[in-house]
Amino acid sequence: MDTFSSDDVDIAYQVAGEGIPLVLLHGFAGHSADNWVRTGWVGALQKTGRQVIVMDARGHGESAKLYEPSQYGVEKTCGDLASLLDHLELESAEFTGFSMGGMTTLNFAHRHPDRVRQFAILGVGDAIFDERAQSDDMGQALEADKLSGIKSDRAKQFRLYAEALKQDKKALAAASRAPRSSALTWEALQTIAHPAAFVVGQRDDLAGGLSKLQEAIPQAHMLTIPGLDHPQTLSHGMAKAHVIDFLTGHLDLPGSGGGGW
Repeated sequence: MDTFSSDDVDIAYQVAGEGIPLVLLHGFAGHSADNWVRTGWVGALQKTGRQVIVMDARGHGESAKLYEPSQYGVEKTCGDLASLLDHLELESAEFTGFSMGGMTTLNFAHRHPDRVRQFAILGVGDAIFDERAQSDDMGQALEADKLSGIKSDRAKQFRLYAEALKQDKKALAAASRAPRSSALTWEALQTIAHPAAFVVGQRDDLAGGLSKLQEAIPQAHMLTIPGLDHPQTLSHGMAKAHVIDFLTGHLDLPGSGGGGW
């Protein structure tokens, strides 16, 4: 992968094809090659006449590894995206994000609306509205000496995933502890006016449902796929088809009677 500098941090990216620029953002503990290349997204999206751009988030994949929580968070990740577009001399682009990458997409659309043409998000739902105290379960799981000492099943799964991809667990632990004071609010979400699409799995308790998001962003297309959990959503053919139909303008307007699920 190539790299660019964002506030003196090396961020890895790769560009494939020509056409409408589309940025793909991976989930926590993942990286671009696993989320987007292995699952066939890059190849499928190139066929729609798009220049597909993947970026490894700071602390992940081939991007720089940082070990202080203050070096992560919304302000930093949105800054990296703005720097990516500047580096590629793009005024704006389309975006598709999974899980953490979906949250980054939402924040970037809110903070830099003129730089986002439209966006699709997978694995993000109504759970973003939950008011939960910040837990250190993820950080502790990533730093634990033994798997047997990890109490949270969800955190254990992320630890196993990170190990399978040979990620830097110390950097991921720092990322998991990033400041959350800039999290999106209900009021902020209601200001987002871009064409949008959301996809979640019916069994994805990490994302939650889509009814509150539909109320906040009424112009968005919403799809819940039966039987899928969080990671399964990313690789499912129905999710890919829905996103491609949305990006290429083949979905009816929400509420028109032709695009409901």
